[in-house]
Amino acid sequence: MVHYDELPIKDHVLISLLSQYQEPRSCEEAANHSAWIEVMNKETDALTINYTWKFGDLPVENKAITRKWVHKVKPKLDESIDRFKARLVIKGFARQYGTD
Repeated sequence: MVHYDELPIKDHVLISLLSQYQEPRSCEEAANHSAWIEVMNKETDALTINYTWKFGDLPVENKAITRKWVHKVKPKLDESIDRFKARLVIKGFARQYGTD
C-alpha cells in the first residue's frame, strides 16, 4: 500500500484536484451536479442520434437488460480537469437470446 506522504509533491496536487470532483456512484449522486447532468444528456443524445436505441414498450414476456452509468473525471497532463465523462453501460453479458 502506498501512503499519501510517500507520493511526489506533483501527485499531491493531482489527488487534491480530483478529490474536489468525486466521481458519483449513482445517477442520484450525479443529478446533484450540473456538469454530470450535462455529460449524461450528451451521452443519451449521442445514443439516440446514432440509432443505438429507440424507446418503446417492453412486451410482457421479455425482461429489460440491466444497465448502469459510469462516471469519470479526466485530468489533463498539467493536472487540471480536462472533462467529465459519463457512459451508459449495458450489461449485455446477462442476455438470453430471444427473451431479452
